[in-house]
Amino acid sequence: MDNDDVWQVVRNNEGRYSVWRQGRPVPRQWFFTPYTGSRSACLAHIEIIWRDPRPSGWGRVMDGATGADQPQR
Repeated sequence: MDNDDVWQVVRNNEGRYSVWRQGRPVPRQWFFTPYTGSRSACLAHIEIIWRDPRPSGWGRVMDGATGADQPQR
């Protein structure tokens, strides 16, 4: 695997994950994680570790919702 085929898992401040080609700067508010590999290996890693795809703020709101906050059925 040459350097062009090495990818890195990145995470933003909302807890979202993505892959980024190693050696390229990431956009603002995205941060490198220690995991690197092929693009497919990085995507497989994300699938294992990213259990809740909601932004972290939204997950906290929804997880703390009470019955009064839920829509009526």
